[in-house]
This record gives sequence, C-alpha cells and structure tokens, in this order.
Amino acid sequence: MKEICFDSGIEEVMVNGRGPMRFNPSDPNLYGRFFAAMDKLQEIEKEYNQQVEALGNTNTDDKGFAKSGKMLKLMKQYDQRMKNMLAEVFGPDNDFDDLLNGINIMAFGSNGERIITNFLNALMPIIQAGTNKHRADAAAEAVAQAKQKRTQRE
Repeated sequence: MKEICFDSGIEEVMVNGRGPMRFNPSDPNLYGRFFAAMDKLQEIEKEYNQQVEALGNTNTDDKGFAKSGKMLKLMKQYDQRMKNMLAEVFGPDNDFDDLLNGINIMAFGSNGERIITNFLNALMPIIQAGTNKHRADAAAEAVAQAKQKRTQRE
C-alpha cells in the first residue's frame, strides 16, 4: 500500500502535563464546532442544574460532595456527555478522560468555574490564534491571486 504524508496543520497541546491533545487550530470546521460547543455548554449546564434540582434535597458531606447514588450517576452521565462533545469538536483520537486525568468535567476548579469551562477558556487563545492565521493565509492567497490575474491582463 502506498502512503502519503502531508501537512494537515495538526498541532499538539500538552494538557496539564497529562498528554498531548491533537487538533488543527486553524481549521474553520473546528472553529465552528468549538463555538457551537461553547453555546451548547450553557444549555447543558442549565439542563444539568434542572436535573440536580429535580433530585430534590440530596445529602452531601461537609465538602459538598454528593452522597446520593442518583446524584453521582447524574454527574457521571453529564461528564461522559461533555467528554463526547469534546471528542466531536477536537476529534475522537483525543481521549478526554485520560487527558483530564479522570476528573469529572462537571466538577468545579478552585476558581469556582466548572472544569469544562476552565478547559475551553484555556483553549480559546489557541483557537483564536489559529483562526487569525487562517484568515491571514486566506487574505495572502487572495492578494497573490489578484496579482497573478493583474499580471496576466497586462
């Protein structure tokens, strides 16, 4: 079998020292999926909070950890749902359970934000830089084509 190798723009980003996450930050499709996920995150979090509220008075320990089996099951379901969404955005080769060291993505970081929010916020500058590169490359290509057409007309 023949094999081809080409520059696909894939970059690696080390995630909290756990391992590399691979994606092309200048891919317009990734950009669209990323911002759709950001919007969907708000919907899912609202849905999650409604589900938690529907469980009623769940018993928690002094650190706020749920003792209720139903609550733990719900948290696990939403964790998996969000990690599946991340795989849809960044590609199925990225194992987010491994990259995030098994942390439930619906848990809170020390800054009071959910892990998923912190993760996406950390990726935002990389995605924006990739998008800017894509736009700059596209503009440079358009200028080059315009110059070539001008030269051909002359």
